[in-house]
Amino acid sequence: MASGDRALAWIAAPACADSPLPPPQIWSVAGWHRWFFVSYDGESLVVGHEEMNLVPTWVTLAEPVLFFHRRGGLVRTVALSDLYRRKSQLQKTVSHLAWVGSLGFNRAGQFVVERIDGRPAVFAADTGLPARPVGIDPLQPLLPKD
Repeated sequence: MASGDRALAWIAAPACADSPLPPPQIWSVAGWHRWFFVSYDGESLVVGHEEMNLVPTWVTLAEPVLFFHRRGGLVRTVALSDLYRRKSQLQKTVSHLAWVGSLGFNRAGQFVVERIDGRPAVFAADTGLPARPVGIDPLQPLLPKD
């Protein structure tokens, strides 16, 4: 993926012994993550909850669901309590609770979480702090910048 004058590469699987070596590492995040989002500038990474859009029914609002990283370092953790006031606001499924509709980076480079009630929660990619939405509709589109 190219972003401006930078080329970005994600290595998500082990390499074979006869594979060429990857380019030099700029930064990394420890662990294996199945749900992650890289910012357009390649400097920020948001790791989502291990069960993705679902959490166990026994969960509390203290449950961390988003982990904001900047150049490999954790800068902020967002818990369900940062998005909801009551556990009853989460949507019941057959076996879990759904906490998010969609999420990703908007055209302004902000990380947007579409809550179950359809309302957006917007965060600055570099700090993970709540941010004012840039643009008319922060949820439209959750696509790369032109």
